[in-house]
Order: sequence, then C-alpha cells, then structure tokens
Amino acid sequence: MEVHHPHHPTHKKKWSEYILEFVMLFTAVTLGFFAENIREGIAEKHKKQELLAAVVKDFKTDKEEFNRHRLLIKQRIEICDNYTKFLQMDYKNVNKIDFYLAAITYGENKDVVFNEKSRNDAEAKGYFTDEASGDLSTILNKYNYHLNDYKLVNTGVLEKCKSYFNSTIYEVLDPNLILKTDFLFINKSQPVDARFNGNLDHPVDKKVADKIIFDAWLKKVLLVAELRSFDSLDLYANKAIEKLQGEKKE
Repeated sequence: MEVHHPHHPTHKKKWSEYILEFVMLFTAVTLGFFAENIREGIAEKHKKQELLAAVVKDFKTDKEEFNRHRLLIKQRIEICDNYTKFLQMDYKNVNKIDFYLAAITYGENKDVVFNEKSRNDAEAKGYFTDEASGDLSTILNKYNYHLNDYKLVNTGVLEKCKSYFNSTIYEVLDPNLILKTDFLFINKSQPVDARFNGNLDHPVDKKVADKIIFDAWLKKVLLVAELRSFDSLDLYANKAIEKLQGEKKE
C-alpha cells in the first residue's frame, strides 16, 4: 500500500521581503567598505606619522653632522694657511715635522653623508605637497637648493685634493721619508728616523710652491662656501623640523 505524504505549500516571498533583504545586504557591504576605508585611513595616517618622525630624526642627525664638519672645515682652512705660510718662509726656518704634517693633511677632505631616504620616501608619497603641509614644500625646495649647492662646492674641494695627491705632493716631500710618516698621525709619538729632526734641508721648487699657494687660496674659497651652505641648510632644516613636529601633533 503506497503512503502518500501531504505536500506543504512553499512560502512565497513578497516583494517587500526581497527589497528588505537587498537593503540589508547592501547596507552590510557598504558598512564593510566604509569600515575598511576607515581602517586603511588610520593605518595610512599612522605610517605617515612614523615616516615624518623619521624625517625629523634624519634632519636632526644631519644638523649634528653640519656642526662636526664645521669644525673640520675650520681646521682645513687653518691647514691651508699654515701650509702656504711654510711655502713662503725661508725653508731654513721651517720645522720639518710641521711641514710634512701640513703637506699631507692639506690634501685631506670628506663630504657630509646626508640622510635623505626618509625624506625622499615621504616626498614620493606626496606628504610634503598636501594641503596640511602648507609651505613645507617651499621650505624643502630651498633646503634642497642649498644641499645641491653644498654638493657642487664639495666636489670642487675633492677634485682639488685629488689633483694635489695625484700630481703635486710628490714634488714637495722626500720619497725616502714619506713612508716613515706614520708617527705624524699618532698622538705623542716620536719620529723613528732622525732625518725628521730640525728644519727643512732644501726649499720647495718656486713654481711648485706658487701653484700650491694659488690652489690653496681657491680651496679656502670653496671651504668658506661650504660653511655658508651649512648655515643655510641649518636654517631650513630648523624650519622643516618645526613644521613637521607641528604636523605630528595634529
């Protein structure tokens, strides 16, 4: 005997129920979209604050380097003065150790290693050109102008030092003694070769001396220009730091 199960009629949804379900689904998706945007906005703001904090830190590190290099540049200017003074004196009155130290250190120079990565990253992300940054972009443009100016001047100094070591210094110093000058760079050290005692044995060729004197004057001009570049870089670094720290507090 067959058993017949009664069929229950299915519920037929009304249009209003379809509309309600659609509205609920649409609302859920929309709220999720807005929530994700808010989350990404908060994350992006946090990343921006971290990067701007790194920019401030790098500016402060660079300012410390400026101060350190100011002292080094003033020492190099003094070396230029001492070296040219020795070249113009009667060689019999020039202490040999002092002369060798001036002649060797005259060709030494180093440039500042700038911390530019965080600043370049922030600039690439447009953090310096949005409305909140205001005149920060202008400040940084001026900073970069003086930075490029410093690099150009420093390249000139480095070229002069390179040329001196490549083509001039060997005409000034005794090749038999130059390899025994390590003591000059060790505090309170004494020469191991007695030939370093006393004053110079012979004068520097006048043509060579005149060339060094003229090059030393040019080098001093460039070194003074480096000092002025540091003053300008300091000024705009301070303005940028002040502006960036104000932004971070917002």
